[in-house]
Amino acid sequence: MVILLSVLSIGVGLFVLVFTGLGEPSNVTNWIIGIAFLIAGGGGFYLNSQMEKQRQAKRKAFEASVRAHAGEWGNEFCEMIIERRIALDMTQEMVMLAWGRPNIVDEKEITKKGNKERWVYGEPRRNARYIWFADGKVSKIKT
Repeated sequence: MVILLSVLSIGVGLFVLVFTGLGEPSNVTNWIIGIAFLIAGGGGFYLNSQMEKQRQAKRKAFEASVRAHAGEWGNEFCEMIIERRIALDMTQEMVMLAWGRPNIVDEKEITKKGNKERWVYGEPRRNARYIWFADGKVSKIKT
């Protein structure tokens, strides 16, 4: 969106400069408007690059925080989390890191044999993803 607005702003700036008498000193207002749009468009590209740098920095921090658990979880699970994938035997913490908080937590069952629950990502019956846990670990996945 920022890029589209930047391109549009630069286009308007060039239009104003070219079609309103480029080089005519009597048309100072149009010059100022055209240059302002050009600067605004360039600023949009700068803003977009800054946003991309922030996104990359957040991504690197996320990856580092996940890899810090490699000794506890293993490299394979850590790489899966970074790639936003889940697998059987992952813990609830791992699933939250990979997919975020579920929309719904239901089918909770606490018995002497153990604890069970189901997490729902998305809207049920509309392309939702379901994760079942037994004693805090993924026991079934339906995507």
